[in-house]
Amino acid sequence: MKDYFPNGFTPTDKQEAILDLINDKFANSKKFLIIQAPTGTGKSFIAKTIANASRRASEKYINLVETGDIFKTNGIDGSYVNADVVYNEPAHGCYSLTITKTLQDQYASLFEDTSVWKGKSNYDCAIFPEFEVDTAPCSYLSKQKVECLGKKCCVYYNKRDEALINQFSSLSYSKFLSMEDHLKRRQYLVLDEASELEFELVKEFTFSIPHKELKKKGITFVYSPNRTKLYENLFECYGELKDYLDEVKRLINRKKNVYTNESNLVRDYKKFNKISIGLKTLISTYRESKYIVNEIV
Repeated sequence: MKDYFPNGFTPTDKQEAILDLINDKFANSKKFLIIQAPTGTGKSFIAKTIANASRRASEKYINLVETGDIFKTNGIDGSYVNADVVYNEPAHGCYSLTITKTLQDQYASLFEDTSVWKGKSNYDCAIFPEFEVDTAPCSYLSKQKVECLGKKCCVYYNKRDEALINQFSSLSYSKFLSMEDHLKRRQYLVLDEASELEFELVKEFTFSIPHKELKKKGITFVYSPNRTKLYENLFECYGELKDYLDEVKRLINRKKNVYTNESNLVRDYKKFNKISIGLKTLISTYRESKYIVNEIV
């Protein structure tokens, strides 16, 4: 494992001991390994060493990403048509999951071949720089998104593709958890600050329905103590919310040149689209999970 230590650096005695431990556990086919080391040990270098020891992406996998075929859905139930192809390819590379953007940037500053992929709100639209990517016109116009993807001019989607292909990519826990399952697959997964993992999981799957704000927009949500009825009410609420967002998109698209990221309508879209995403996640995981439901009046 020490042979894969980042070029230009020499491992300390503590780092060598950790790498020997990793090497021993990997040789014995251990699936999980927890390392507790004090600040200053250089855990970032351990993560990069593990990534350097991983396989590179196969040509087939790279082609799936570069052509966009890895994201294609069947149009019936929304399932990914090439998910099985991905699972049949050998897992490659390493994701290092972090809590903060600062830690992601730290990886990039230490190792220039690190791919850092953040949320859409961290990138400006390449065509309409007055918008961030999460509220850019491609959110309302499918043709615009197809055109931008074809030209590969969007920083966000370019970063996404780079992170999927690269040997070493740094993502936030939130970004990773929101990804489709076949995109999460990696040979190695490093959980930085793993003591915070429980908090991150609870945060990701905790969702509050702002029923008063939804009501102002004509969107109805009715709480029910009956689990089956509650699911139906959630589904109906999601449908009404999608209709509202479609109308907002239509209005913004009609006069997109007069709107900016700070316009009230765009802010509304950003706010309620976030609620829609949370509601969709809740609905999709509702039947297979044991959610604790509390009614807050």
